[in-house]
Amino acid sequence: MIRLSAIADRILGMTAFLATVLLVLGAARLITTQYQIRQVFIEIEAEKRIDRELQDDASQLSIELARAALPASVNAKALKKGFSTAELERTVMIEVPKERLEHEQMEVFRK
Repeated sequence: MIRLSAIADRILGMTAFLATVLLVLGAARLITTQYQIRQVFIEIEAEKRIDRELQDDASQLSIELARAALPASVNAKALKKGFSTAELERTVMIEVPKERLEHEQMEVFRK
């Protein structure tokens, strides 16, 4: 009977040791996973910040482009560079559908 009790104690001890090892490994894996999740969250926040900055830059460029395209701005820059101002009778207006402008790169060629 004593021998059976010693074997049972040894099995119980090994089981407890194995359970402890598995618990420690599981805790280590949990900590690693939490760290990785935190790193991904930090990367996502950084990407969101960059996205906001790029959207702000795009908006600013759009505003600057709209200002530069104003006739008064074009005339002022033309006069500054020594060109004559655009006169209505020498101006050719080209109408292009909005859909085509959005999907194709338009280029002007002289014939």
